[in-house]
Amino acid sequence: MANVAVMEGWAGGPRLSSQFRDALRDAGYSITDPAHADVIIAHSIACYFVPPKTPAKLLVLLDPPYSPGKHIINRIIAKKSNGIQVNGWKAKLSRAFWQLTY
Repeated sequence: MANVAVMEGWAGGPRLSSQFRDALRDAGYSITDPAHADVIIAHSIACYFVPPKTPAKLLVLLDPPYSPGKHIINRIIAKKSNGIQVNGWKAKLSRAFWQLTY
C-alpha cells in the first residue's frame, strides 16, 4: 500500500494526530516522512512547508491559511482572528490550551 506522511500545523503534533495515524495504519498504509511519501497530508501552516522536491503523487492540503495578497504571518493572524469571531474567545483559548498541552 501507499506510504503516507502527515504534517501537522503549528500547534499540532503526533499526539494530536495519533488516532488519524492509527486509522491509516489499520487501513494498511505505512506512515513515513515527507521525503519518502507517496501521499502527503498537510494541515494549516504545514501546507506551506511541503518539501518542493517530493516523490508524493498526491498532496492533501487541509485548511491552509489563505488570504490573497497578504504576507504569510498576516494570513495566520487572519485565520486565527476569524476563529475567534466564529467561536468566541473562551472556545479559542480552550482549544489553544489543549493544543499546547499535547
